[in-house]
Amino acid sequence: MKVIITEAQYRQLTEENLREFLYSFWDNQKRQGEDSSLDDIIFQITDIRKDSISDYNTIRPLWYESI
Repeated sequence: MKVIITEAQYRQLTEENLREFLYSFWDNQKRQGEDSSLDDIIFQITDIRKDSISDYNTIRPLWYESI
């Protein structure tokens, strides 16, 4: 599944907004009986490569802070 957002929506993504969006996406997947997986979605939305410096500095702290 691909998620498409506008450039204006992308500019409005703060860390808190991104966290809320990802968790709502996760919950929606669970309600629909799908395997919940945010890994690819996070990287598609932020346009950050997995295992890059930006991933380790931005995405992973945000993700693991909530666990």
